[in-house]
Amino acid sequence: MHNKILRFSAIALLIASLPSCNDAQAVRTIDVKLENNTSEPVKEEKMKGLPEGSNLILGVIIPTSSSQWFVKLAGPSSEFNEVKDLLDRIIDTIDFDDYSVEVVKLDVPEGWVQKREKGFLHSSITKEGLKSRVTISKASGTVLDNVNRWNRQLGNGMMDERQLMQVSQKQVINGRFGILVVLAKHDGSTGRELQQSQDPHHGHDHFKNPHGDTAALNDAKGIRIAFADVNGQTWYIKLTGSANTLITEKANFEAFVNSFKFEGRSASWKAPASWKSLGAGGMIKESFDAGGAKATIVTLPVGGGTLESNVNRWRGQIGLSPTSLEQINKQMQQLEFSGVKYKYLFISGGSQAAKPKAEAPQAASSPGGSTSQSGISFTLPEGWTTVAASGMRKVNLLVDGIPVTGISLGAAAKGLKKNVDRWCGQIDMKIPSEDELAAMTEKIDFSGGKADLVVLKGKEKSILALVFDEKDSVWFFKAMGETVKILKQKDNFSAFVKSVKLPGGGQ
Repeated sequence: MHNKILRFSAIALLIASLPSCNDAQAVRTIDVKLENNTSEPVKEEKMKGLPEGSNLILGVIIPTSSSQWFVKLAGPSSEFNEVKDLLDRIIDTIDFDDYSVEVVKLDVPEGWVQKREKGFLHSSITKEGLKSRVTISKASGTVLDNVNRWNRQLGNGMMDERQLMQVSQKQVINGRFGILVVLAKHDGSTGRELQQSQDPHHGHDHFKNPHGDTAALNDAKGIRIAFADVNGQTWYIKLTGSANTLITEKANFEAFVNSFKFEGRSASWKAPASWKSLGAGGMIKESFDAGGAKATIVTLPVGGGTLESNVNRWRGQIGLSPTSLEQINKQMQQLEFSGVKYKYLFISGGSQAAKPKAEAPQAASSPGGSTSQSGISFTLPEGWTTVAASGMRKVNLLVDGIPVTGISLGAAAKGLKKNVDRWCGQIDMKIPSEDELAAMTEKIDFSGGKADLVVLKGKEKSILALVFDEKDSVWFFKAMGETVKILKQKDNFSAFVKSVKLPGGGQ
């Protein structure tokens, strides 16, 4: 109950402190040139418009390894009391797979109806008699870009980083680090309505703990890093600390990188005034205390490790498992600071509350031998390796940079055609007719039953998938990646799924 008080007092406090985004003096630009940046905000033409009478948006943003998940509740502020329980349930129960837009679990309160959508928009949630609507989606782009998109939907002006911090607050979202954002239409009424809807005994004091500090929440760990090859050396400019601090220090970090001036194999730089020098040592040319995070400058000869090995080493430093080069490239930005082209990356790990319990030791992942994960046994093909299973990934493997996963969902996720249609959207493939789908589907023996094995061939990306229906659930085994790599693994994937033995033997 106390968490709910904190949550909705936070909304009232954020509403009361909303900046006037129509003030032209408040708009700030950053001298950063984007080149080949794949992190674009969601295209608005693909989203449904706001419900009639909307003057309030409550957004929950959850950074993941490759992008962000967005839960957006939009509607009239007069309905706030009637939507509080839904927002509370979403924050407490939502779970998803970091790399797959089709996998979302959510406990929807009675009376609300969740409808599956297409593409990046996972689903929408509505209730008869209310105008308010929730949408759940996954997209790339910065938090600021996407929040500004919502703000424009309300008819407000653009925000800068400082204003974003005024309308947002860190939040634990079912054990994950997240950000709660509150946006109101600037007509002067929304804040008063919300304040009147709050229990007067649940005021701002509920943000304080007995020691007078801001309410303590578990932070995820994170790394923000820019690196570039200059005159035979790779310069690594890195900020490590809580993900929340890395968000607040984003502007300072980018200004710091922008200050670098290179001459031969040397460089000069200017640290933000709020940073405190911690000196040099070993390979570290200089380090700083940046608001509780640590900034370091390191140089190595060009070619000191591959991109994949370096990024996975950094991921390991904050407790994350290795990922594929394909996922790394999706997350990577290409930025230019002061004429130097940098690769720019933000990595966020899970909070302490989100870390899964350690599994029992698994069998060695030797090709051709019996291997198991989460109680599921299988034979590992040549060249395939196991990655730690976590969250909804009961089986988690890697081959040639391609993730191969096994997950189980409830009966509502059943239906070969609807799943194939969604997967086609992920690889820009034409949705097949019933006859075309039948031609590309093979019925195979699987763990004591029959399953559908399907190959979806896209121009650049393709998918190998197995769908197996149980009485009250459905299993998905899936590999998605570059078409050339996927087709090379077709026979291996088929052999792998035929070797799978589910707990209890399937049916």
